[in-house]
Amino acid sequence: MTSTRRKVLFLYPQSLGPEPEAQRNAHFHLSTRLTGDLIYDWVRRPVDRERLLPLVQRAIGDFSFHFD
Repeated sequence: MTSTRRKVLFLYPQSLGPEPEAQRNAHFHLSTRLTGDLIYDWVRRPVDRERLLPLVQRAIGDFSFHFD
């Protein structure tokens, strides 16, 4: 019997961005059991966009980042 990893969606309305260092990011470690997407719909301020733009279309582990 093969086990299938569950796919989850994380929605982040707060102003904390993801930890850029993969080893310190919780989703990197969750990838051993889960896969999914991280949605940041709050990125409206220019300073937040500047900080998160390098993460767009990137993934940490098996989690893909999306915003806007």
